[in-house]
Amino acid sequence: MVQAEMSTISKLSSIRVKLLVGQLVQRAINGGIDYSKLQKLATGTIGEGDVQAAVAALHFVLMGAAKHDVEDSVLAKEVEQLGVPKEHSDAVCKPYAKDKEALRAALLHGTLSVDKLKTLGWDVHVVDSGSGGGAAAGAVAGAELLVSLYMETERQGKVAFDCSEEKFRVLLFELKGARDNLHT
Repeated sequence: MVQAEMSTISKLSSIRVKLLVGQLVQRAINGGIDYSKLQKLATGTIGEGDVQAAVAALHFVLMGAAKHDVEDSVLAKEVEQLGVPKEHSDAVCKPYAKDKEALRAALLHGTLSVDKLKTLGWDVHVVDSGSGGGAAAGAVAGAELLVSLYMETERQGKVAFDCSEEKFRVLLFELKGARDNLHT
């Protein structure tokens, strides 16, 4: 997909490509983009659908380069190998090189992260339910198990909650499934 859009990008002037990339970099850093500016940058050279495709391709290239900490000289060569003239690849690389660290910081900020766990513990309490009949094997007649979980993380601090035995089993099953998915 990206390679097919590079021919569309080549139809634009290198100055327009530089301005377009500058807008995309600002979007990644600040979160907002003025699509009317993007449309004006391509007026008369490519169609509206082509503008959207070119923006998507450039965004993909820029974010991938920032994610993998690609040097601007390497990025220029890679973009040229996709079929874009040298002036255009330089136009892509100048805004990228200027704001590379800010791009990387924005990507890092938007990355899902798990808070570091300091402590984790649990307790099981037998609570009298008062019903007095139909006890499960190994349980006291008329009693229910209550599971208390508590943990402390660096950012959240202490967190604790109680749940029934049944809800705890469902939670444990879901956590094991998530662990298995992470390992595959």
